[in-house]
Amino acid sequence: MWKIVVFMVMGITADQDVYPLTSNEADAMVITHYNGKPLHFKTQEKCYAHMWKNIEAIKEYASLRFKGRPVRQMICSQQTEI
Repeated sequence: MWKIVVFMVMGITADQDVYPLTSNEADAMVITHYNGKPLHFKTQEKCYAHMWKNIEAIKEYASLRFKGRPVRQMICSQQTEI
């Protein structure tokens, strides 16, 4: 299965006066749901199609979760089921 992963501007890549890094702070998140429905894609192509179609909503959501920090990168990554 493929999942959308969002990386945020933090740490060394960020202006420390604007976006200070604290210890044990995550710099990425996996988008797991959209409108209450689980998100998982069988192919990389379907994952990227969804990501591009919803890119502004994903960026807005991620930025809110990370206290206004901007998105650095978004990718579709193959996730193994545990």
